[in-house]
Amino acid sequence: MFRGLLLLSVMSRRLKIPASELVKWHHGDITMAQRFQSTHSGKAPVHTDPNAKRNPRLLDDNHIEALREFADDEPSSLGYYPDSKVFGLTIFLGAKSTVWRFRQQSRTKGKRSSVFKTLGNWPVDGRG
Repeated sequence: MFRGLLLLSVMSRRLKIPASELVKWHHGDITMAQRFQSTHSGKAPVHTDPNAKRNPRLLDDNHIEALREFADDEPSSLGYYPDSKVFGLTIFLGAKSTVWRFRQQSRTKGKRSSVFKTLGNWPVDGRG
C-alpha cells in the first residue's frame, strides 16, 4: 500500500517539469563537469594523505583478503591497519607477506618509545 503511494509521489514530481523547460544540449558543447552531476555539493573531493593514520576497523578474513588485493594493485595501500576490537593489534601488509603485529607505545618522563611483536603470518599455515 505504501509503496504505491511512494511511487505516485515520486512520479508526480517528475511530471511537474514541462518538456519546454528541459535543456537540450549538443554533445560538442558539454564538458565532463556539465555532463555528470557532482556528488560533493559542488565542492572538489577531498583527497586524504596517503601517510595519514588509518582508522581502526574490524579485521576478519574477508576484509583482510580485500586489503591484500588492494595492496597488490596499489603500493600506497601497504602498511599497518589497526583492529577495532583489540587495542594495539594490527595487520601489516608488506610487499611480500601479511603479518599480525602487536604494537605498544609508552611515554616515560616525556620520552616516547614504541615496541612491536610479530605474532604470526596471515593466512595461517596448516603446519603446526
